[in-house]
Amino acid sequence: MSEESTRPDLVGMHRAMVEAAAGQDIDGAMLFFAPDAVWNTGATHSGGIYEGAAEIRSFVDDWLDVLDGLEISVLDVSGFGDDVTLIAIEQRIQPPGGTALIEESFQVVAKWLNGRVTDATNYRDIAEARAAAKQLARERG
Repeated sequence: MSEESTRPDLVGMHRAMVEAAAGQDIDGAMLFFAPDAVWNTGATHSGGIYEGAAEIRSFVDDWLDVLDGLEISVLDVSGFGDDVTLIAIEQRIQPPGGTALIEESFQVVAKWLNGRVTDATNYRDIAEARAAAKQLARERG
């Protein structure tokens, strides 16, 4: 068996994680986070830093509960090296009490270890996200 075939498909796993959250399957999405993962939502959402699976789950629960009619679409997923991914996401949100939909796009760069996300950072600018993903891959490679 080749080494290549034993590596997890991180691009597919990152897509599956976001699609699980989009389908309100929080348990399914959380399977992809390491227990001590850190998610820096930085330039998006609440701009918080969530440390550990319990805080990340609470953030995702709140994010999905507060927004009526939230629709999440995966635009693209790319791999950088063996353990860094970048996912581009578009979400359409109907704020509470509002009638108009708000669209926003953002990217998440994730570092993986043993098939689980250890660190994730959100970006609004795709060029900045790609540069960060490339730098992480170089550092870890």
